[in-house]
Amino acid sequence: MADKHTRKIKNKMPYKKTKTRDKKTAKVLSASRQKRIKMLEQGLLNSEEMNKKLLIASSDAIVTISSGGIIIHASEHAADMFSVDDVEELFGRRIYDFTAARDKQKLLEGIKRCFVEGYVRGMEITFMGNSGRDVDSNVNCVKLATASASPDAAMLAIRDISARKRMEKHLI
Repeated sequence: MADKHTRKIKNKMPYKKTKTRDKKTAKVLSASRQKRIKMLEQGLLNSEEMNKKLLIASSDAIVTISSGGIIIHASEHAADMFSVDDVEELFGRRIYDFTAARDKQKLLEGIKRCFVEGYVRGMEITFMGNSGRDVDSNVNCVKLATASASPDAAMLAIRDISARKRMEKHLI
């Protein structure tokens, strides 16, 4: 005989048992639950499509990193900024590999703060492309909570402000 707790858990199972023709027990989701799942899946597909379009439309470089600073996803603008031929060359590399030595500590502290506070705005960081040119940037960082138990991620929006910096130096 199942104890009280086990019966409670069994009653909350997301399926109901039905008999098949050969009298075996099968787990079948109810029709309304299947409909809800399909609606959620469609919502996720629509959201994914919208996010892809947002990445294309954005003039900023968008980079998603793991809590360890590993690049998980990047936009085409990020590939241009970091002077790589294909955006996939960025995947698996550390964001700090593209950061000027003088700003690595500042970026590291900013990302740590982002994971604690949820977001950080207005960090001025100098990145270096593979070509060796410096790119003065304004970086905004937001923490992304993941559904699984895996570590959190963060999304960086990186705006090239090199032209503005050159004009400021010219005016001074």
